Amino acid sequence: MESPFKATLADTKFNTRDVDAGFGDEKWIGPAISRSLPSKPSSKISSVERVLRTLRFEEVDRPPIYDSLRNNAVIEYYSDRRLNPENGREATLEAISKTLDATKSFIRFPQAPRSEERDGFVIRVDEWTEWVERTPFETEEEFRSWVKAQVSRYEGWGNRLEAKLGELVADFMDKKQRLGDTVLFWAIADLGFTSAYNACGLERFSYLAVDEPALLSEWLETRCDENVQLIRHLCYPELSPVAFVGEDIAYKGGLLFSPSWLRREFFPRLKRLVAAYHERGIRVIYHSDGRLWEVMDDLVDCGIDGLNPIEVVAGMEIKRLRREYPGLVLIGGIDISQLLAFGTPEEVKKATLEAIRDGGRGYFVASTSELHKNIPLENVIAMWETVWSLTME
Repeated sequence: MESPFKATLADTKFNTRDVDAGFGDEKWIGPAISRSLPSKPSSKISSVERVLRTLRFEEVDRPPIYDSLRNNAVIEYYSDRRLNPENGREATLEAISKTLDATKSFIRFPQAPRSEERDGFVIRVDEWTEWVERTPFETEEEFRSWVKAQVSRYEGWGNRLEAKLGELVADFMDKKQRLGDTVLFWAIADLGFTSAYNACGLERFSYLAVDEPALLSEWLETRCDENVQLIRHLCYPELSPVAFVGEDIAYKGGLLFSPSWLRREFFPRLKRLVAAYHERGIRVIYHSDGRLWEVMDDLVDCGIDGLNPIEVVAGMEIKRLRREYPGLVLIGGIDISQLLAFGTPEEVKKATLEAIRDGGRGYFVASTSELHKNIPLENVIAMWETVWSLTME
């Protein structure tokens, strides 16, 4: 497919001076790269219009840039301040507003490392991530009892969900106001699927699927219904044209679950969730890491409007996706594990232009997951500058 864009790359000069982008007490010595590079340069087309046109597969001046920004050096460069947990929200949102055309509303901000208790779980919080350190159950019997209690406590739409939705929308509004014309994708409802197996561990989850499939199915049903209720009661759905639904069902080697099991327990619920969003006039971008070819037809049958992050090291290919699923919006494909983390700026530019050419209309430039803190600043700028330097043919 011929790309609707033509590259006009500007010269890029990088300062080799190193910067410590951690949370230590070292003196902030400023950005390591010359500020001659633009930050989301002004255009006759706003980010909002660029995103809307791309969703409709219409011509744009350049492809929009989407990502999740969790990179200290990038945030410090574009916010021009030393990043810490106290200013993390403000600095991160400022950097996003200066660089991205779109991002999801679930945005992580840097945090002070700690452990904290949440609903019986001990959660380990690190700078940019968190994980379950200890569960409220130790034996399989305790786990099953805990799941049964979760199911029995679910009451559908009521005060608890209303309060939860109110908090989510208030947070969305605050971020939206700070982000200027950067489009914020709704990320307030998913299937509760990945969070379920993350809570108990994939091994326990798998044993429950074999030993008590009905109980697991009932648990997944309550989690799905809770999120469908959030969508149905969403006030002001017109605040964003797109929702991000992230549920990891694969890894680099293939699917985490058998296709037959997914067709029984996952895809019907995904279809319900997508339909709920569509009823509110919101498109759905589905996210899963890994190699998805075996179930791509199933995902499309669920009604998804787009796919992210297109993990190329897992064998996902923008060119093949565009050929076989021409109606899907594609977001991603710029590898973080090897290219962005260890490649050169020139290699990043080359891969970015190739992705744009292969994606054509309906493509957002984005990394294959998130711009994490181990990606060199110059590589992130190389990717963005490549996009910013494009002009229509």
